[in-house]
Amino acid sequence: ATTALHLACARAHLETARALVDELGADATLVNDHGCNAAHFAAACDKPNTPVPTISAIIVSAPRCHDMP
Repeated sequence: ATTALHLACARAHLETARALVDELGADATLVNDHGCNAAHFAAACDKPNTPVPTISAIIVSAPRCHDMP
């Protein structure tokens, strides 16, 4: 299923993504039914001037991402 973090990344909602990861411990490694994780949604965001590197930094800072190979 698509998570709140997926949606925040897809829509470039930086503060929401940061809160989900930092305050609520969202798992950035979860994938939806199509095999996409939060990083995929951030990269696919089609909003102009989307700060994808910033979103990516938030995702990578998620605790579970440190365990990824």
